Amino acid sequence: MCAFLLVALGACSSSGPDRKSGGVLSPGDFADPDAPPTTYQSVRAPSVEPSNTGPALVLSPGESGRTMDLVTKPGDPSSASRRPVATGRADFVDAKVGDINGRPIYANEFLEPLSDRLAAEAAKLARANWRQFAQVQIKRELDGLVRDELLRAEAVSSLTPEQQQGLRSFLQTFREDLVSRNLGSQTLAARRVEEETGQSFEESLRQQEELTLVRLEFQRVINKRVNVSWRDVELRYEQQAKRFNPDPTARFRLIRVRTSDIDVVQRVAGQLQSRTPFVVVASGDQNGFNPETGGLHETTYEGAYEDAEFWAIEELNEPARGLGVGQVVGPFEFKSFTGWMMLEEIIQERVDLYDAQRQIYEELLTERRNQELNRYLQRLMERANVTGMEEIEQRLLEIAERRFGPGA
Repeated sequence: MCAFLLVALGACSSSGPDRKSGGVLSPGDFADPDAPPTTYQSVRAPSVEPSNTGPALVLSPGESGRTMDLVTKPGDPSSASRRPVATGRADFVDAKVGDINGRPIYANEFLEPLSDRLAAEAAKLARANWRQFAQVQIKRELDGLVRDELLRAEAVSSLTPEQQQGLRSFLQTFREDLVSRNLGSQTLAARRVEEETGQSFEESLRQQEELTLVRLEFQRVINKRVNVSWRDVELRYEQQAKRFNPDPTARFRLIRVRTSDIDVVQRVAGQLQSRTPFVVVASGDQNGFNPETGGLHETTYEGAYEDAEFWAIEELNEPARGLGVGQVVGPFEFKSFTGWMMLEEIIQERVDLYDAQRQIYEELLTERRNQELNRYLQRLMERANVTGMEEIEQRLLEIAERRFGPGA
């Protein structure tokens, strides 16, 4: 079971604005919270030659092998008893690819929120690369669907009568608020919801129901098992000392001129003596060391400054170790060059425990919630009636490739 990241404090992610993972709980259907939703499937008839056969319904095996596709064929109403003759391959309508806790997963419903992304990548990737991309997207979406459905179902089964009443009241209030914010018109509310989210009014309510149930289960089971103490925070700070107190960085600027170019050496020396800013001189064409960056050289060092290694050439380390911030040394000779060097600044980023404690606490809390959630989901997976995940992924990938893959 894959790890699922829950970053928000005290909240879980929903299955997404386009997922339809269950019916809306209302006072009338709390007695049967796991009843499968009604799924409406569109029917697209293939192109056929006109004939004098009557209207007929042809049932042919669907792509999943588990459902049937419904195909209509035109003909003469008077000859309904005749057997129709298929003249083309039936178009795929929909397929059930698996179940989660008795709730069916349909290809149309599952792939719809991924369709634009899959189609866009198909125009850019080779088939093998596209399949890898599509498999990752499908697995991520399926993992989220399984997680949310397991948590939702567990929350429904564990609600007390008082909590059921509270949930009904909460959802009713949510519905009324949506309507009241739209001049008391449910039609106007539904239109605005669809414009802003792409969801229908009922889908928005269903998503809010799912989010509420998942949050309830998360708080009921996960939060109460997770604790982060002050000692935990201290230990993490000590373990990640380099992260909060990284090694300092020294910023040098170097001017390098060939000693044999006497005129250039004298010109640079004169500019520096006349108090021309070091970075301006280091940016001139006469500088043979990174003039485009003003002779900049940055290096991170450990230990004491006077013992550090800043340069690969020892003749440069010796003058560098004697510099204070803002000081200039030179002219000095190294190899066949004459040089001047300035220590511009030392960058030392330090975050003490007091300032880091909140960040560390949040990180530890998220990590431990994820660990506990994974363990809890694993137990739910062992109890739940979930068909083989690998088989579902493969079926969805095959259907996605036929619909959205390269050349589809």
